[in-house]
Amino acid sequence: MFYVNKVVGFLLNPLTIGMLLIVVGFALSRIEVKRSCWLRGAGRALAVLWFWAWGCPWMTALIGLPLERPFLAADGREKAIENYPAGEAIVILGGGMGSLDAMRYPNMYGAADRVWHAVRLYKAGKAPLVVASGSREMESTVPLLEDLGVPREAIL
Repeated sequence: MFYVNKVVGFLLNPLTIGMLLIVVGFALSRIEVKRSCWLRGAGRALAVLWFWAWGCPWMTALIGLPLERPFLAADGREKAIENYPAGEAIVILGGGMGSLDAMRYPNMYGAADRVWHAVRLYKAGKAPLVVASGSREMESTVPLLEDLGVPREAIL
């Protein structure tokens, strides 16, 4: 079941679908049939439209807002931290933070808000553990969590 989940997830990924459209467009351009001439550009045009649509902010609103709505108040602002549910652990999705050997502190890029929000949840007592996922989290996320007041024994 694990492998089926991985394969289906890969095939339904917008990037995979867009790349498939590009491959189909180029494959159709190799066919020497007159009837398919409109198909030659169609695959490429669909790929461009597909990538454009997934890169637009309205797609984030269309897909992301329904997932975030339970955590928003009636006025569209984030609910108070006290209104969030409690759990066994707070999971910080990896990626978006980096570390360089030449730098003492991590580069926070776009994922610093994840760490900040996890600390807010931890300090509000929503979970006793914070799980930092990703490949270089020991060099980037964990030091930031500690600097923001999460004890090392509460970080996995």
